[in-house]
Amino acid sequence: MSYADSVATPTVTAAERLRELGHGRPIQAISNGVDTTRFAPGTRNRGLRRRLRLDDRPVVLYTGRLDAEKQMDVWLRAAAAVTQQLDAQFVVGGRGKEEDRLARLASTLHLDSHLTFIGYLADADFADLYRLADVYFITSPVELQSIGTLEAVASGLPVVAVQAGALPELVHDGENGFLVPAGDAERAATALLHIVRNPDLRRAQGERSRNVGLGHDLLRSVQTYERWISEAPQLRSGRLPVERIPASEP
Repeated sequence: MSYADSVATPTVTAAERLRELGHGRPIQAISNGVDTTRFAPGTRNRGLRRRLRLDDRPVVLYTGRLDAEKQMDVWLRAAAAVTQQLDAQFVVGGRGKEEDRLARLASTLHLDSHLTFIGYLADADFADLYRLADVYFITSPVELQSIGTLEAVASGLPVVAVQAGALPELVHDGENGFLVPAGDAERAATALLHIVRNPDLRRAQGERSRNVGLGHDLLRSVQTYERWISEAPQLRSGRLPVERIPASEP
């Protein structure tokens, strides 16, 4: 990156991290963006629900890689704590190096009747998967943005996330979900229970999530990238200011 005249990052958090590492060139924060027409609130697909063998219990969803840095063991322990008080079902979409170990841990935690690992899902079904959920839950402390969380907020889901990485840019504590300390399964379970048990809260937080998602519309990100690239010659000549206003703010 030392040869770059300007650098794009998906979030302000990532831009600040580059600054901390000593990167002195102009940095533009441009959201990865999400298709807010495709990922949007809508009617639940009962056919997909049947194919995934889900019933009418509340659904807590995660989509993403199942690797060590995602801290899915915390996710499963929170799920187990929830099921001690509420009959809910937890859905994990994605694969990774931790998949087998996590399946064993889930069994140890007696989650067999509450948990579904769906692996990879056909792209055509992906937006419908979010519509089947009542809340999105992510425990990864290393996100530079999180595509799954972007898709979840665009779909109008309240989110329980860890207060780490760039997740607080998408999840505003008490507004469109809750932020909990990384690694704290008990606090996460409490937040999940609060959302699932309160339909009015869930609805209100979901509406606010949708508004957050609209601020990250894919077309807006593409237009910002186009503008950023078109300004590259001026960046090299020094005619543009070094500090740029992040484009990913809603």
